Amino acid sequence: MGPNLAGDTDLKRVTQARLASMGVAPERIFFEGETKGAEYLSAFANIDLALDTSPAPGSTTTLEALSNGVPVLTMSAVPQTIPGFYARTIVEAAGLPDLVTDSWDSYVLRATELASDVHALDRLRARVRPGFDDGPLRDDISYTRRLESAFREMFERARSAGWAQHVAA
Repeated sequence: MGPNLAGDTDLKRVTQARLASMGVAPERIFFEGETKGAEYLSAFANIDLALDTSPAPGSTTTLEALSNGVPVLTMSAVPQTIPGFYARTIVEAAGLPDLVTDSWDSYVLRATELASDVHALDRLRARVRPGFDDGPLRDDISYTRRLESAFREMFERARSAGWAQHVAA
């Protein structure tokens, strides 16, 4: 939870009760306030599973979690939103399409399955960082080549339309 919500004792109690009704032990739930720098990055070591929000999921925080080996469960936003598209694309690009759900019911079911099977969660966590590192989000060379190609194509279109008559390629 964000820094403004982490101190809300009523919200904590309600959240713990909801998760307990689904079989998640209260001692497995941590509420952290604002952290920065090394403290922020080291906090990822204490996270078993990041539960993305909807309809406004993370993008930077999703990338940070995945790059630190933390699986992120997300939902294709209903209704469709740009941030929902980002989150789904990021998680799928890390090779984790099984962590993208399409409804609240499937989201809750998947979160409950993962939270109640520590061994499956361990196997999932072992896939996260390699999937992130080996995926297209970290393929700087291919990305650069595609970007260069797009720039060349844009330049050629501009030149053929007469917009770039005085610019040398």
